[in-house]
Amino acid sequence: MGADKAKTVSAILNHAICVFAQEGFVGASLRDIATSAGVPHSAINYYYGSKQKLFLEAIARVFDDISKERAALLDAAINLNPNGNMQLEEVLRSLAYPVVRRALAGDKLEAAGIVLLAHNLREAHQARKMLERADRTIERWISALAQACPSLSRDDVVWVYSYCVGVCYSWQVTLHNYDAMLTSPNVRTVDQVSADIISFTTAGVQSIIEARSCEGRSQA
Repeated sequence: MGADKAKTVSAILNHAICVFAQEGFVGASLRDIATSAGVPHSAINYYYGSKQKLFLEAIARVFDDISKERAALLDAAINLNPNGNMQLEEVLRSLAYPVVRRALAGDKLEAAGIVLLAHNLREAHQARKMLERADRTIERWISALAQACPSLSRDDVVWVYSYCVGVCYSWQVTLHNYDAMLTSPNVRTVDQVSADIISFTTAGVQSIIEARSCEGRSQA
């Protein structure tokens, strides 16, 4: 890809992420995206062909970036535990931190990407293709959580994964829905929010482990 083409494609995608995040798939205008990116409307048609394809490419860009950062954090945690004794907190941090950092660190494009991924993915027809792409990455996380929670069944681990991801993409983290209700003027940092999410989800997972243990004893 030539330098000019790469620059144009990058500009279109970056501004598409912001516009789609703000307006949603239905409300977003390709003309507005082109104007925001400083490119001719025809450039979007040339490189992407349709609003649908541009939307899915924008989603894929955000998803791939988050997946790479999550994978790097998980790799580091695995390297610290060569015997397979994964710590639950390390797995949860690998899942949570990349989302929280993008949502709260102050970068407009990264924050828009989180909103796009969390709240707009299901708007477009055929978005299931992107969900299937995401599904293929989940198995590694299921395996890591299973190592950290060896007493849980496969089904329980899948549910645990879904709970943890749901907390990461909560309305307060991604949309700041409850900011008006906060009484403290101090802005919470990425590290603080990540630590709270890890503590909250760890306690929840531990409660599930304890509940399953009690069920097992009662059936013995």
